[in-house]
Amino acid sequence: MKLMKKIYEGWHGEIYLTDRNTVIKKFKKGLEKNYEKEKEILLELGDYDFVPKIISWNDEEKWIEMEYIEGKLFKDWDKEEILRNLEKILNICYLLDKKGIKKEEFHRPFKHIVLVGDRVALLDWERAKKTNKPDNLNQFIQYLIDYGLIPLTDHLIELLKEYKKSYSEESYEKLKTYIKKALGLSKS
Repeated sequence: MKLMKKIYEGWHGEIYLTDRNTVIKKFKKGLEKNYEKEKEILLELGDYDFVPKIISWNDEEKWIEMEYIEGKLFKDWDKEEILRNLEKILNICYLLDKKGIKKEEFHRPFKHIVLVGDRVALLDWERAKKTNKPDNLNQFIQYLIDYGLIPLTDHLIELLKEYKKSYSEESYEKLKTYIKKALGLSKS
């Protein structure tokens, strides 16, 4: 495998495109915990199509080779694309909450959600962590409120509180129905 070119540099590391059309994410010195967290989470979620598939890794040099996901960043989606893919994002948030994984990026999803055809994928897992109190769904709903897509109402607050108590499927379905109705995506 040969590194072709650097395609991104962030706080935690650098991402290189390889000659195998994969990417190598090299973590900066001192960020070993971020490397371990990202590797652990990607391996745990490897059966789901919303995460990049890990190809290989090097614990000594702190890099992960993974699937190259090239698509349209959430910040470039129009309202129709957000609405069309909303249920997928809500379902991903719920799944992560049920697994006790906090992604840390759903209140500002601009560079972390990518659309590739009909596939919604999530990037940058180095800040993710295991917790008993994940709040992915709450963070994404906060984004929907902050950007004027849905109103903050007393009823929504009650639904969110109910959801946070148990992360039950019933409370999730109530929240999802409420959001879809608020966005005009559901008649009932």
